[in-house]
Amino acid sequence: MGDECFNPLLAVLVALFGSTSWLGVNAFWVEMSVHTQTLPEGWNLGSILTIIIQISSIPAILYTLLDQKGKVTMSTAPIIVSSLLLVSIVIIFVGIFNDVTVHIAGSQRSIVVYIGMFFVGVVSILSDVLFIPYIKNMAGLYFNAFFVGLGMSALVPSIFSIIQGARSYECILINSTDPPHLEPRFISPRFGVTTFYILTFLWYLIGLIAFIIIHYFRDSIHRLWPKRYTWNVKNDIVVPIVVGESDKTWNGRIDVLLLCMIATVYGCISVLMPSIQSFVVLPYSPVRRCL
Repeated sequence: MGDECFNPLLAVLVALFGSTSWLGVNAFWVEMSVHTQTLPEGWNLGSILTIIIQISSIPAILYTLLDQKGKVTMSTAPIIVSSLLLVSIVIIFVGIFNDVTVHIAGSQRSIVVYIGMFFVGVVSILSDVLFIPYIKNMAGLYFNAFFVGLGMSALVPSIFSIIQGARSYECILINSTDPPHLEPRFISPRFGVTTFYILTFLWYLIGLIAFIIIHYFRDSIHRLWPKRYTWNVKNDIVVPIVVGESDKTWNGRIDVLLLCMIATVYGCISVLMPSIQSFVVLPYSPVRRCL
Protein backbone atom coordinates (compact mmCIF):
# COMPACT_ATOMS: atom_id res chain seq x y z
CA MET A 1 0.00 0.00 0.00
CA GLY A 2 1.18 3.57 -0.75
CA ASP A 3 -0.13 7.01 0.14
CA GLU A 4 -0.81 9.58 -2.56
CA CYS A 5 -1.98 13.17 -2.19
CA PHE A 6 -5.45 13.76 -3.65
CA ASN A 7 -5.85 17.21 -5.17
CA PRO A 8 -9.45 18.37 -5.85
CA LEU A 9 -8.28 20.81 -8.53
CA LEU A 10 -6.58 17.97 -10.39
CA ALA A 11 -9.78 15.91 -10.07
CA VAL A 12 -11.79 18.73 -11.69
CA LEU A 13 -9.30 18.90 -14.56
CA VAL A 14 -9.53 15.12 -15.01
CA ALA A 15 -13.34 15.38 -15.16
CA LEU A 16 -13.13 18.14 -17.78
CA PHE A 17 -10.71 16.03 -19.80
CA GLY A 18 -13.00 13.00 -19.52
CA SER A 19 -15.98 15.04 -20.73
CA THR A 20 -14.43 15.20 -24.22
CA SER A 21 -14.49 11.41 -24.72
CA TRP A 22 -17.85 11.05 -26.52
CA LEU A 23 -18.75 14.73 -26.65
CA GLY A 24 -18.89 15.07 -30.45
CA VAL A 25 -21.04 11.98 -31.04
CA ASN A 26 -23.47 12.92 -28.27
CA ALA A 27 -23.61 16.51 -29.54
CA PHE A 28 -24.76 15.31 -32.93
CA TRP A 29 -27.41 12.98 -31.52
CA VAL A 30 -29.02 15.70 -29.41
CA GLU A 31 -28.97 18.02 -32.45
CA MET A 32 -30.66 15.36 -34.57
CA SER A 33 -34.08 17.05 -34.27
CA VAL A 34 -32.67 20.08 -36.10
CA HIS A 35 -30.71 18.12 -38.68
CA THR A 36 -33.71 15.99 -39.70
CA GLN A 37 -35.57 19.20 -40.59
CA THR A 38 -32.77 20.77 -42.62
CA LEU A 39 -30.62 18.00 -44.15
CA PRO A 40 -31.82 16.05 -47.23
CA GLU A 41 -31.51 12.64 -45.50
CA GLY A 42 -34.36 13.48 -43.12
CA TRP A 43 -35.33 10.59 -40.87
CA ASN A 44 -32.75 8.31 -42.52
CA LEU A 45 -29.88 10.35 -41.10
CA GLY A 46 -29.65 8.38 -37.85
CA SER A 47 -29.23 5.05 -39.64
CA ILE A 48 -26.64 6.42 -42.04
CA LEU A 49 -24.52 7.96 -39.32
CA THR A 50 -24.71 4.82 -37.19
CA ILE A 51 -23.05 2.94 -40.06
CA ILE A 52 -20.39 5.66 -40.37
CA ILE A 53 -19.61 5.57 -36.66
CA GLN A 54 -19.25 1.78 -36.78
CA ILE A 55 -16.81 2.11 -39.69
CA SER A 56 -14.86 4.66 -37.66
CA SER A 57 -14.04 1.94 -35.12
CA ILE A 58 -11.54 0.41 -37.57
CA PRO A 59 -8.67 2.82 -36.67
CA ALA A 60 -9.17 2.02 -32.97
CA ILE A 61 -8.96 -1.70 -33.73
CA LEU A 62 -5.78 -1.18 -35.75
CA TYR A 63 -4.26 0.94 -32.98
CA THR A 64 -5.06 -1.74 -30.39
CA LEU A 65 -3.48 -4.48 -32.52
CA LEU A 66 -0.36 -2.41 -33.17
CA ASP A 67 -0.08 -1.50 -29.50
CA GLN A 68 -0.35 -5.15 -28.49
CA LYS A 69 2.46 -6.01 -30.91
CA GLY A 70 4.61 -3.17 -29.53
CA LYS A 71 4.55 -1.27 -32.82
CA VAL A 72 3.32 2.01 -31.25
CA THR A 73 6.46 3.87 -30.21
CA MET A 74 4.94 7.30 -29.61
CA SER A 75 3.82 8.09 -26.06
CA THR A 76 0.10 8.40 -25.35
CA ALA A 77 0.04 12.11 -24.46
CA PRO A 78 0.95 13.53 -27.92
CA ILE A 79 -1.60 11.20 -29.53
CA ILE A 80 -4.32 12.44 -27.15
CA VAL A 81 -3.43 16.09 -27.81
CA SER A 82 -3.44 15.52 -31.58
CA SER A 83 -6.77 13.69 -31.40
CA LEU A 84 -8.46 16.47 -29.44
CA LEU A 85 -7.07 19.11 -31.80
CA LEU A 86 -8.34 17.13 -34.80
CA VAL A 87 -11.84 16.62 -33.45
CA SER A 88 -12.07 20.29 -32.42
CA ILE A 89 -11.31 21.42 -35.98
CA VAL A 90 -13.72 18.86 -37.43
CA ILE A 91 -16.56 20.02 -35.17
CA ILE A 92 -16.10 23.60 -36.40
CA PHE A 93 -16.24 22.44 -40.03
CA VAL A 94 -19.41 20.42 -39.37
CA GLY A 95 -21.02 23.44 -37.73
CA ILE A 96 -20.19 25.83 -40.59
CA PHE A 97 -20.56 23.54 -43.61
CA ASN A 98 -23.19 21.02 -42.42
CA ASP A 99 -25.60 22.12 -45.16
CA VAL A 100 -23.13 21.40 -47.99
CA THR A 101 -24.43 18.50 -50.09
CA VAL A 102 -23.15 16.45 -53.02
CA HIS A 103 -25.21 14.47 -55.53
CA ILE A 104 -24.27 10.80 -55.01
CA ALA A 105 -26.17 7.70 -56.20
CA GLY A 106 -29.19 9.69 -57.29
CA SER A 107 -29.65 11.64 -54.05
CA GLN A 108 -28.25 14.67 -52.29
CA ARG A 109 -25.84 13.64 -49.53
CA SER A 110 -24.55 15.73 -46.62
CA ILE A 111 -20.94 14.89 -47.40
CA VAL A 112 -19.41 17.26 -44.81
CA VAL A 113 -21.52 15.71 -42.06
CA TYR A 114 -20.53 12.20 -43.19
CA ILE A 115 -16.80 12.95 -43.22
CA GLY A 116 -16.98 14.97 -40.03
CA MET A 117 -18.81 12.29 -38.09
CA PHE A 118 -16.31 9.68 -39.28
CA PHE A 119 -13.43 11.58 -37.68
CA VAL A 120 -15.50 12.41 -34.59
CA GLY A 121 -16.29 8.70 -34.25
CA VAL A 122 -12.60 7.78 -34.67
CA VAL A 123 -11.55 10.06 -31.82
CA SER A 124 -14.46 9.02 -29.58
CA ILE A 125 -13.75 5.31 -29.99
CA LEU A 126 -10.00 5.88 -29.62
CA SER A 127 -10.71 7.61 -26.31
CA ASP A 128 -11.64 4.23 -24.84
CA VAL A 129 -8.20 2.83 -25.65
CA LEU A 130 -6.23 6.03 -24.97
CA PHE A 131 -7.87 8.01 -22.18
CA ILE A 132 -8.69 5.19 -19.76
CA PRO A 133 -5.20 3.57 -19.75
CA TYR A 134 -3.70 7.02 -19.21
CA ILE A 135 -5.93 7.83 -16.22
CA LYS A 136 -5.37 4.37 -14.71
CA ASN A 137 -1.80 5.43 -13.98
CA MET A 138 -3.16 7.95 -11.47
CA ALA A 139 -4.75 7.36 -8.05
CA GLY A 140 -8.10 5.57 -7.97
CA LEU A 141 -10.11 8.67 -7.00
CA TYR A 142 -8.96 10.40 -10.17
CA PHE A 143 -10.23 7.41 -12.10
CA ASN A 144 -13.65 8.04 -10.51
CA ALA A 145 -13.40 11.71 -11.51
CA PHE A 146 -12.74 10.63 -15.09
CA PHE A 147 -15.98 8.64 -15.17
CA VAL A 148 -17.84 11.67 -13.81
CA GLY A 149 -16.47 13.54 -16.82
CA LEU A 150 -17.48 10.66 -19.08
CA GLY A 151 -21.07 11.23 -17.99
CA MET A 152 -20.66 14.95 -18.66
CA SER A 153 -19.90 14.16 -22.32
CA ALA A 154 -23.63 13.51 -22.72
CA LEU A 155 -24.84 16.08 -20.18
CA VAL A 156 -23.05 19.10 -21.68
CA PRO A 157 -24.49 18.88 -25.25
CA SER A 158 -27.91 18.10 -23.76
CA ILE A 159 -27.76 21.35 -21.78
CA PHE A 160 -26.73 23.21 -24.95
CA SER A 161 -29.71 21.71 -26.80
CA ILE A 162 -32.16 22.62 -24.02
CA ILE A 163 -30.90 26.20 -24.01
CA GLN A 164 -31.16 26.23 -27.80
CA GLY A 165 -34.84 25.25 -27.62
CA ALA A 166 -34.57 23.19 -30.79
CA ARG A 167 -37.69 21.07 -30.20
CA SER A 168 -40.15 23.89 -29.53
CA TYR A 169 -43.25 24.01 -31.75
CA GLU A 170 -46.91 24.93 -31.60
CA CYS A 171 -49.97 23.51 -33.34
CA ILE A 172 -51.62 25.97 -35.74
CA LEU A 173 -55.21 25.56 -36.96
CA ILE A 174 -55.37 25.69 -40.77
CA ASN A 175 -58.82 26.91 -41.87
CA SER A 176 -58.06 27.00 -45.59
CA THR A 177 -58.73 23.27 -45.95
CA ASP A 178 -61.91 21.29 -45.64
CA PRO A 179 -62.08 20.10 -42.97
CA PRO A 180 -59.73 22.40 -40.98
CA HIS A 181 -56.73 20.64 -39.47
CA LEU A 182 -53.80 21.30 -37.17
CA GLU A 183 -50.23 21.58 -38.42
CA PRO A 184 -47.04 21.98 -36.38
CA ARG A 185 -45.16 25.24 -36.73
CA PHE A 186 -41.64 25.07 -35.42
CA ILE A 187 -40.48 27.98 -33.33
CA SER A 188 -37.06 29.22 -34.38
CA PRO A 189 -34.39 28.09 -31.89
CA ARG A 190 -32.56 30.69 -29.85
CA PHE A 191 -29.40 29.99 -31.84
CA GLY A 192 -28.57 27.92 -34.89
CA VAL A 193 -26.58 24.78 -35.64
CA THR A 194 -23.35 26.72 -36.17
CA THR A 195 -23.52 28.31 -32.72
CA PHE A 196 -24.32 24.93 -31.17
CA TYR A 197 -21.19 23.36 -32.64
CA ILE A 198 -19.08 26.39 -31.75
CA LEU A 199 -20.11 25.84 -28.11
CA THR A 200 -19.14 22.18 -28.50
CA PHE A 201 -15.81 23.27 -30.01
CA LEU A 202 -15.15 25.57 -27.04
CA TRP A 203 -15.84 22.71 -24.63
CA TYR A 204 -13.36 20.55 -26.54
CA LEU A 205 -10.78 23.31 -26.09
CA ILE A 206 -11.50 23.37 -22.35
CA GLY A 207 -10.91 19.62 -22.18
CA LEU A 208 -7.74 19.91 -24.27
CA ILE A 209 -6.34 22.64 -22.02
CA ALA A 210 -7.26 20.55 -18.97
CA PHE A 211 -5.29 17.58 -20.34
CA ILE A 212 -2.27 19.72 -21.21
CA ILE A 213 -2.22 21.03 -17.63
CA ILE A 214 -2.65 17.50 -16.23
CA HIS A 215 0.21 16.05 -18.24
CA TYR A 216 2.72 18.86 -18.55
CA PHE A 217 2.04 21.06 -15.51
CA ARG A 218 0.92 18.61 -12.82
CA ASP A 219 3.58 19.79 -10.37
CA SER A 220 2.31 23.35 -10.76
CA ILE A 221 -1.20 22.19 -9.81
CA HIS A 222 0.08 20.78 -6.53
CA ARG A 223 2.03 23.98 -5.85
CA LEU A 224 -0.88 26.31 -6.61
CA TRP A 225 -3.56 24.41 -4.69
CA PRO A 226 -3.33 24.95 -0.88
CA LYS A 227 -1.99 21.81 0.76
CA ARG A 228 -4.50 22.06 3.61
CA TYR A 229 -7.27 21.38 1.08
CA THR A 230 -5.71 18.09 -0.04
CA TRP A 231 -5.68 14.73 1.68
CA ASN A 232 -3.77 11.50 1.48
CA VAL A 233 -5.41 8.43 -0.01
CA LYS A 234 -4.17 4.88 0.04
CA ASN A 235 -3.18 3.69 -3.37
CA ASP A 236 -3.02 -0.06 -3.90
CA ILE A 237 0.22 -1.24 -5.41
CA VAL A 238 -0.58 -4.07 -7.76
CA VAL A 239 2.12 -6.71 -8.00
CA PRO A 240 1.94 -8.42 -11.39
CA ILE A 241 1.59 -12.19 -11.28
CA VAL A 242 3.66 -14.11 -13.78
CA VAL A 243 1.49 -16.72 -15.44
CA GLY A 244 3.14 -19.60 -17.20
CA GLU A 245 2.15 -20.62 -20.68
CA SER A 246 0.66 -23.85 -19.35
CA ASP A 247 -1.58 -21.88 -16.97
CA LYS A 248 -3.12 -19.73 -19.71
CA THR A 249 -6.41 -21.42 -20.42
CA TRP A 250 -9.48 -20.68 -22.50
CA ASN A 251 -12.63 -21.31 -20.52
CA GLY A 252 -14.46 -22.59 -23.54
CA ARG A 253 -18.23 -22.12 -23.47
CA ILE A 254 -18.16 -19.64 -20.57
CA ASP A 255 -15.85 -17.25 -22.41
CA VAL A 256 -17.83 -17.65 -25.62
CA LEU A 257 -21.05 -16.90 -23.74
CA LEU A 258 -19.54 -13.80 -22.10
CA LEU A 259 -18.21 -12.49 -25.41
CA CYS A 260 -21.60 -13.05 -27.06
CA MET A 261 -23.38 -11.23 -24.23
CA ILE A 262 -20.97 -8.28 -24.43
CA ALA A 263 -21.37 -8.13 -28.22
CA THR A 264 -25.16 -8.23 -27.89
CA VAL A 265 -25.31 -5.47 -25.28
CA TYR A 266 -22.95 -3.15 -27.15
CA GLY A 267 -24.65 -3.98 -30.44
CA CYS A 268 -28.00 -2.86 -29.02
CA ILE A 269 -26.57 0.29 -27.41
CA SER A 270 -24.25 1.43 -30.19
CA VAL A 271 -25.83 0.02 -33.36
CA LEU A 272 -29.47 -1.04 -33.10
CA MET A 273 -30.94 1.68 -30.89
CA PRO A 274 -29.26 4.69 -32.58
CA SER A 275 -30.12 3.42 -36.08
CA ILE A 276 -33.85 2.99 -35.36
CA GLN A 277 -34.17 5.96 -33.01
CA SER A 278 -35.58 8.39 -35.57
CA PHE A 279 -38.10 5.85 -36.88
CA VAL A 280 -39.22 4.86 -33.38
CA VAL A 281 -39.99 8.46 -32.41
CA LEU A 282 -41.67 9.25 -35.75
CA PRO A 283 -45.18 8.23 -34.51
CA TYR A 284 -44.71 10.72 -31.66
CA SER A 285 -43.41 13.51 -33.88
CA PRO A 286 -45.05 16.97 -33.94
CA VAL A 287 -46.96 16.05 -37.11
CA ARG A 288 -48.70 13.19 -35.32
CA ARG A 289 -49.25 15.10 -32.11
CA CYS A 290 -51.10 17.85 -33.96
CA LEU A 291 -53.49 15.43 -35.68
